[in-house]
Amino acid sequence: VYEGGPGYSLPGPGKSPPEEDEDIGKSLALGTATLDTSMQFLASGAAPVAYYDYKTGPYWASHNNPKDRVPYPTWIALEMKNNLCPGDLLVVDAVDVRRSDIPDKEVIKTTNDGKGAKAKVTGRKGVPTTVCYAFRDGDKFSVMLLNRSMTEPRKVALELPPGVSGASKKHVLTHPDPKAHNRFEQNVKAQASDGPEFKSGMEVEIPPGSIIILTKAS
Repeated sequence: VYEGGPGYSLPGPGKSPPEEDEDIGKSLALGTATLDTSMQFLASGAAPVAYYDYKTGPYWASHNNPKDRVPYPTWIALEMKNNLCPGDLLVVDAVDVRRSDIPDKEVIKTTNDGKGAKAKVTGRKGVPTTVCYAFRDGDKFSVMLLNRSMTEPRKVALELPPGVSGASKKHVLTHPDPKAHNRFEQNVKAQASDGPEFKSGMEVEIPPGSIIILTKAS
């Protein structure tokens, strides 16, 4: 898949990008959603997905401006996956997960003339609120947790593969407000700390609209 990342509605010819669209596109929420989509591609066997585009500015960009080069959360989220999750994607069984039915939604679809056109996004039933992915590369092991809820933290319990134990490092992309963005300064940044002990039954709380990656401590 040659092109991936957050989507934007194009304005009419000669018009500036809508400020609200830019705020959302550069937010933590869209960073989590972009990684979420990329991981679904990977899990279905469509990979790699190329980020569009490595540049500064509005729309499909990775950083805010040439001087400050503050990375947008969409870029940070994919960077975390690439740097922290080496190896093979493992099969993960969801034992008991909260699910929601997403209804159909009328939207304005992007068109080349910038005017847009009405369209319908088909809803889905039984969408999990939290998602878990696991990777293994020799003795390296990592777990990625995504919280799709914008309003509440979600606690998950993990049953780990045989032989996975010991200290972990916890890498988090979060902010008290999932709508926080990095357009002008780095409000959303990845943070690392000592994580919980790897053991079956361990519990991890994911903040709203956020990403947590646990790796085995070296």
